[in-house]
Amino acid sequence: MNAVLVQIFAYLLVWVLSLVFFNFLSNGFLVKWIRVKASRGRFVLIELDGVAEFIWVLGKIEDNHLRWKSGGEHKSLIITRADIYRKYGVKCITIDAETNAIRRIDWSVAEKVDAEAYDDKLQRAVEAPEITNKNEKVLIILAIVIIVLLSVYNAWTLTGIKELLANGSTNVVGVVN
Repeated sequence: MNAVLVQIFAYLLVWVLSLVFFNFLSNGFLVKWIRVKASRGRFVLIELDGVAEFIWVLGKIEDNHLRWKSGGEHKSLIITRADIYRKYGVKCITIDAETNAIRRIDWSVAEKVDAEAYDDKLQRAVEAPEITNKNEKVLIILAIVIIVLLSVYNAWTLTGIKELLANGSTNVVGVVN
């Protein structure tokens, strides 16, 4: 029985140290995410967007007010349904830490898209010449068929399957009788 307890303690220790290590690497995000996920909707994960990094805190919604504690002081904001979005599988709200204002995510605008580069590629695809000559289509298909047949013949001769079948051998590489 003593060995079982030592084994349980060892696994528990490894699990707790891993949790502490990953929580340290994620700047406190992991434990707060677990608490929000385990709360089943009572808490909200708040991203305080600071100057250099995100600070993760727990928030609670009561009567259209978001309440949270940051830096030792209690803060509150009036929110609407549009301010809440899903991220990491939980409800999230992003707040600017300096101005204490909610940052909304507007999905109607695509970000970081180089419109000129994509327009150029689209224009080239639209203006690409079509193969209208029937002889050219037949030649392209014939070239593809010849390349495939040469590849199959090359694989057939290099693997030695032809010799095995010619000798009547039932032993094929990779098959055990």
